[in-house]
Amino acid sequence: MSKIEKISIAHTPDVAANVKEPVAAGEFASSSEVIRAALREFQENREKKALILEQIGKAWDEGISGEFYDADDVFAELDEIIAKDQKGGKAA
Repeated sequence: MSKIEKISIAHTPDVAANVKEPVAAGEFASSSEVIRAALREFQENREKKALILEQIGKAWDEGISGEFYDADDVFAELDEIIAKDQKGGKAA
């Protein structure tokens, strides 16, 4: 087992209830396990968010350096596709 460092955390009664509830339901053996699981999920979400932001940044950069389309032309083409689809036809 790795080294354990004890810390004390102050939180609201609502948060305390959210920690105690899964222990009482038998999902976790202790409040510490609940907190560890929550922190693991928090870290995973932070990593996913960072990756998504990186991907958005790359897509933005690619979009800025790419070809631009006139919005009216794009919407006209979309309207045509929708109209054909509503008539049961195939889009071009």
